[in-house]
Amino acid sequence: MIADLPPKSYRSTAKKRRLVVGTLSLLLCIEVACALFTSPYLRVSDVVVKGLADLSPQEIDLTQQTAAKLLRHNWFIAPTHSVRQALHHLPWVRSVHIVRHFPHTLRLVIGLRQPFCRLVVGSTTYEMDDEGVPIRLARSSLPPLPTIHLPQEAIVCGRPLEDIEIGALLTILKQSRIENHPAIADVEVDSERNICLNMSDGMRVLFGQAEEIEQKIALLNRIYELQPNVAQLLSVVNLTCPSHPAAIPRLAYLKATSQPEASSPSHSIPSPPRNERSKIQG
Repeated sequence: MIADLPPKSYRSTAKKRRLVVGTLSLLLCIEVACALFTSPYLRVSDVVVKGLADLSPQEIDLTQQTAAKLLRHNWFIAPTHSVRQALHHLPWVRSVHIVRHFPHTLRLVIGLRQPFCRLVVGSTTYEMDDEGVPIRLARSSLPPLPTIHLPQEAIVCGRPLEDIEIGALLTILKQSRIENHPAIADVEVDSERNICLNMSDGMRVLFGQAEEIEQKIALLNRIYELQPNVAQLLSVVNLTCPSHPAAIPRLAYLKATSQPEASSPSHSIPSPPRNERSKIQG
């Protein structure tokens, strides 16, 4: 038996009712959203910044001024992305984590770049992290760190150095902290990009160009593993070609460096004959 269908007028009325209810619901949602996004009670009034303990007063002020751009914005649509980017442009900021606390607080946790070594360019010394990013001019309170000497070039704090030598030098310094051999006192890079390690035990290690770095590091570690006091025997180790390493014994090096330089022959100007001298004077 086929059920009786409702009258056409009833179906039309139900359709209109659903349309009206849907429209009113949509308007209510829009009204609630506008109230949430424009309400003065949901404006950000408190920005808490954590992780600034190791910064100077000037760096703290600049970081807080950048974070303060979040104030007076709506809690839901505060410009966290642009502020995070602005904070990342500060040379000492490595990471930024933003946490929202309803209804009007934003908490920023700042991860700072930590000095990994000193970078000396010309007469200027910088602090540099383990990613090759110069942080700031070196502070007097900086603890002892390995030093990298580079030829003259433009340095911008906060901008990573992308030279292949920098990556190689950072790899060498990181490996030296892991292996059980004397620390690297400083690293020199000459104008031809040749690398020289000055070990804390007084031995110099010539690495040559930034090639086959892993093999050279492994060979250096092997040398110290077999002879921990190798610096008492050798003054210079040349690992420019890892397959054919060379060395200079310390005694021979001391003799070569302590030998007085040959005096250059003196060239005296002969005095002119007596009669010629009188001509010049007269």
